[in-house]
Amino acid sequence: MKHIFVVEDDASILQLLKMTLKHGGFAVSWAIGLSDVKEELDRIDPDLAVIDIGLKDGLGYEIVPALKEKNIP
Repeated sequence: MKHIFVVEDDASILQLLKMTLKHGGFAVSWAIGLSDVKEELDRIDPDLAVIDIGLKDGLGYEIVPALKEKNIP
């Protein structure tokens, strides 16, 4: 089963993404903002990341180096 990591700070959008991806047969992990990303990436090894660019605690672009380091598209 493919694993998708979602970074989204809007609870309703996050819920919709999680529900849709799980229904599509994917395992889903998530972080609510930049502050949660490092801890999650240390814990999981996803196949793909879906990132909200405009997060409340920064820009989603800020996590791209961490994703590249782990070869996560």
